[in-house]
This record gives sequence, structure tokens and C-alpha cells, in this order.
Amino acid sequence: MGIEVALLEWVNTFALAEDVKSLNELADAHILWDILRDVDPTYFTSSLPEGRGNTAKWIPRCENLKHLHKALAAYISEECDQVLFAPRAEEGLTDIAQHASVPEFRKLFQLVLQATIYSPNQQEYILKMTSLTPDSQQSLKELIEDREYVDEVDGQQDGVSEGSTTFVADPQLELEERFAKIMAHNERLLQNRKDMEEEIRSRDDRLNRLQDNNAVMQEKLSKAEDLMQMHGSVNGGRDGASLKELESKIKQQENDFADQENRMAKQAKKTDALQRKIDNLERSSNSSAKKAQEARDELDEVKRERDSLAKKANMVDKLKQQQQTSNGLKRELDTLR
Repeated sequence: MGIEVALLEWVNTFALAEDVKSLNELADAHILWDILRDVDPTYFTSSLPEGRGNTAKWIPRCENLKHLHKALAAYISEECDQVLFAPRAEEGLTDIAQHASVPEFRKLFQLVLQATIYSPNQQEYILKMTSLTPDSQQSLKELIEDREYVDEVDGQQDGVSEGSTTFVADPQLELEERFAKIMAHNERLLQNRKDMEEEIRSRDDRLNRLQDNNAVMQEKLSKAEDLMQMHGSVNGGRDGASLKELESKIKQQENDFADQENRMAKQAKKTDALQRKIDNLERSSNSSAKKAQEARDELDEVKRERDSLAKKANMVDKLKQQQQTSNGLKRELDTLR
């Protein structure tokens, strides 16, 4: 059963009208002929003697198989320059035509595989074999390595005496060597594929991590933009107007402070002059008490005005501190924008 599954799997690697599900579908030789035409369309140009509609009986099927076998044997000998192996007796073809015999199909497929492997497009068909399941590959390998030669066909070894030193190349050994190389190459390809898949998985993992990190950063950025927009819309309208109003008040207070400083400087000079005048009056023996009292009253009035100016100066200092705080807030707002 294993060889039958392997043969069907291999047949279905070719571009057929529909998949082949059993060896019975191959008994009329038409699908096998299509495969040979695919292998070498310049050689297998003729048509089978019996068309698809005339193969209901086993005799037409057998005629097609004979035609295929004859052309196949000639192709292996002439075009592939190989010694034919897996002998094909006429009764074997009859068993295929009548009963779709698996053992006889096995022998016929040995020739088909030999023609495929040694065809001009051998690399393509070798790769087809390596695409099969491991069990099917092993079954075809065993089929190719089956040592049945055509030493009795066409008298290819006739005339070779026992003492002859003529060496006849063993095509089976050559085929085994070729198949072993193919299998080794296939194993390397499978290993390379595993390595590439592992690298792809690793790259996918890194990509997923980067995408996750990017999503987190995008979320943070979106929140920051929303916060800036909200801060700008709320504070931009309300705080913006408040800042302008506060700046205007601070500027006015600065002007008032400068004016107060000038007035305080003038008052300080006036106070110093009055103090000197009082001192002179007190030291003067002939200054009257009335003048001294008037001078003192005038001095007290100047002091009260000075104290008032000092309070206003303190208020201006507080306003300056408020201005510095406002300037810091303004810089923060500019940074957020």
C-alpha cells in the first residue's frame, strides 16, 4: 500500500487535469503519456493508438501500454544513454491493463522514474521528489534501488564471455549515488528552511515587541497632547486673560513704585532739613517754644507721610513677588504649548 500511495503522490506533482486517486486511472496509459510529454515534449510527440474514449476494454488499454513502453525504453537508451533496467514482459502489461496490478505498475514506474531522473530537465523532477512526504520519498528510493536489470532484454550482454574484461557500468549504482546526493541536498534544504523559519519567528517576536512599545509611546503621546490641548483651551482662555490683566497691573504698580521712591527721596531730604532746623531752634536760646512746637508738629506730619510711603513700598515688593511667580507660570505654559 505504501508504494501505491507514493506513486500516486508523485504522479499528482505534475500538472494534470485533475488529481489521480487510484492506479486504475493510470491503466489506459494516457496520464502516464502526459507525464512523459511533460518530461520531454520534443521526444514524446506521437499519440497513443487508442483514445480515451476507446479504453473501456482491457485490450485497447494494453495496446496503449505497449506503445508507451516501447517509446519509454527507446528514450532511456537513446536520449538518456542509460542501460535499461526493470525488464518489461508483455504479460506484465496485460496484468496492468486487466487488473491494475500494483507489482507490475511498480516495474513500469521504475522505467518512468529512470527516464525522469535522466531527462534534460532532471533537476526539476528531482525537486518534485524531494517535495513528497518522507514516507513517499523513502518508498520511491527503495523502488529506484530495486535491482532488476534488463540483462535479458535486447541481448545487451550477449557475446560477453566469462573471461571478458569488458566492464558494463552498473546504472543502478549510479542512480543510487545520484539519489543519495539528492536526499542529502534535500536534508540541507529542510534544515535551511527550519533555520529561516526560526529567524522569521525571532524577527516576528522583535517586531511585536517594537509594535507594543510603539503603541505604549503613542498612547503616552496622545495623552500628553490631550493634556496640552486641554490646558491650552482652559488656561489659554481664562489664564491667558488673567495673565494679561495681571501683567498690566504689575506694570502700573512698578510705575507707582518708582514714583513713590522719588517722593520718599524728596521727603527724606525734607525730613533731614526739618531735623536740622529743629536742632538749630532747640540750640538757639532765643527760639520760642511755639516755633519749636510748630516745627515738631511739622516733623511728625512728615514722619506720618514717610510711614505711609513705606507701607506702599512694601505693597509694591509683594506685587513684584507676584510678578515673578506669574512669569514662572507663563514660562511653564509656553513650554507646554
